[in-house]
Amino acid sequence: AALLAACASSPSSSLGELPRTPDASLEQLLQQASETTNPEKAALLRLSAADLAQRQQNTARAAQILALVPMDQLKPAQQVFASTLAAELAMSRNDHKSALAALNHPSLSILGQLPADLQVRTHTVHALALEADGQTLAAARERTAMSPNLTGDAANSNNEAIWALVAALPVDQLHAQNNDVLGGWMSLALAVKSAGTLQDQQNAIDQWRAQNPAHPAAIQLPAPLIKLKELASQPLTKIALLLPQDGQLASVSKALRDGFMAAHYQAQQAGQNPPSIQFYDSSRLTSLDDFYR
Repeated sequence: AALLAACASSPSSSLGELPRTPDASLEQLLQQASETTNPEKAALLRLSAADLAQRQQNTARAAQILALVPMDQLKPAQQVFASTLAAELAMSRNDHKSALAALNHPSLSILGQLPADLQVRTHTVHALALEADGQTLAAARERTAMSPNLTGDAANSNNEAIWALVAALPVDQLHAQNNDVLGGWMSLALAVKSAGTLQDQQNAIDQWRAQNPAHPAAIQLPAPLIKLKELASQPLTKIALLLPQDGQLASVSKALRDGFMAAHYQAQQAGQNPPSIQFYDSSRLTSLDDFYR
């Protein structure tokens, strides 16, 4: 009984106790589980043991133990915990499909009622699995959902991850339907992508920040946008364009060059001052490092 009390916390009596790292070894937990006659207590002890094995980076043992835990013996909160742990173990095997399947359990509907640390843990692995599956917007939504539970460096790292996801979306997916936090991220990405020159992009960022002063990205700009601001203060004056003039890619190269120059002339006609362009035959290069120097 003392061991059980040491390895459980209770979000609510109806949802069930949650495992946490106990003051006991892995083998002690498993021994207690095998000795108890209470199926619910045995399931909780094994769930705690599986989590401990995962924390010790013994993922194979963790998966083996978790397979012994019957989901129907767990309370709803414990089912969320078990589903999250199963997803984490699947991602450690680079199996995002199995991770998404584990997180499709009906118990996930109560995630918002559970402790903040479990919410963050679940949203994190869900975001990683969705990103691996190519569901970029859904991954950004998961990361946005856990933002209120993060502070300090963790919050900053999560915001950088949100920006990386949103900035990777094509323009046609950036028209947000809701004026929420994720919608703010999307409108910022759309503003940057829709601008032409570096100065236009900087103006778009400044205007967006003025319109959304309380948004996390307005309080702390993502690192790539800070770099963009630095570039805007040091405008480019020359571009070297490397394209192969010979070989199988010569025809593709010509199309790229024509498109590049068309944009260059359009910028000039619009009254802008685009950088000068110098062409080089990349098929003749033997070392890009030497060429750059």
